[in-house]
Amino acid sequence: MQCIDNADITQLNTFGVQAKAKKLWQVKSEQEFSELASRYQQTERPLLLGGGSNLLFEGDFDGEIFHIQTQGVEYSTVSQDQVEVRAQAGENWHQLVQQTLASGLSGLENLALIPGTVGAAPIQNIGAYGLELKDRLVTVETIDLKHNERLVFAQQDCQFGYRDSLFKQNLGRYLITAVTFKLSTRFSPVLNYAPLTELAQAKNLTAMDVFNCVVATRREKLPDPSQIGNAGSFFKNPIIASSHAEELKLQFPNMPIYPVDEHSTKVAAGWLIDQLGLKGFRDGDIGIHKKQALVLVNYGKGSGRALNELANSIIKKVYQQFAIELEKEVRIISDRGQ
Repeated sequence: MQCIDNADITQLNTFGVQAKAKKLWQVKSEQEFSELASRYQQTERPLLLGGGSNLLFEGDFDGEIFHIQTQGVEYSTVSQDQVEVRAQAGENWHQLVQQTLASGLSGLENLALIPGTVGAAPIQNIGAYGLELKDRLVTVETIDLKHNERLVFAQQDCQFGYRDSLFKQNLGRYLITAVTFKLSTRFSPVLNYAPLTELAQAKNLTAMDVFNCVVATRREKLPDPSQIGNAGSFFKNPIIASSHAEELKLQFPNMPIYPVDEHSTKVAAGWLIDQLGLKGFRDGDIGIHKKQALVLVNYGKGSGRALNELANSIIKKVYQQFAIELEKEVRIISDRGQ
């Protein structure tokens, strides 16, 4: 592994906040994983890093970062119309979606343009437009950094939930090295979320049509991190008691709600923030995106600490108005660790 001391990590987080790390280890091959595991155990404040698309550095990181950059995609036919795709952890997620579509495989098109790497995707159980990663995942290959042993988790053992997994519940314990998905040569669209519902009547619909719709929608609603620093949705959509949701619906008839089961209901966090008149709020170089209230942005030289303070103030205001406590989807990294 190559090591950089006092490394500038501004370009390694999609918020683009200026920060440095005490040490930055670049991990580019599977052969380096054993060295990583040994070093990781000896490090007081280690941090595994993929695309840096779901974290916020409050300041300089007084620890050692292990940047996973391994590349490689393998295809294995398992039946007449099903193919397993094994991707290395450092592969760019969106590029993998594009590559599988170009290979005639459907299944990941709803998850297009989600920033980050393959290795980070299972941690959050990324999802969009009616599909979650778990719906296509077969196995997650890992190294248990606590015991320095290789473990392979089947889909049912990953404890997947809404933006949750075994790996998120045990951050820093498991290094995800590769992920295998089961995709199909036979297109079976998932169109139960707008605007994809509009495609249901289309003739000769293809996976590429869905992909293009998702990409266009995300680009219209969400800022490009290469232009405006952001990490996509900063907060999870809260799941609350259905009785609470019904009470709020009486006060706010236009509030979008999504029943989860007979006892709980999911509420749109962006709508809650928007009702407070915060969409488009700006304070110097930080703010809330003008088109999507869920997205906090760094317009230039905003600090991670200021962005986190803004997030905390939003949580407080939403609770005061709706008695709903928002949970951050973005992981906050202080200069002394998480």
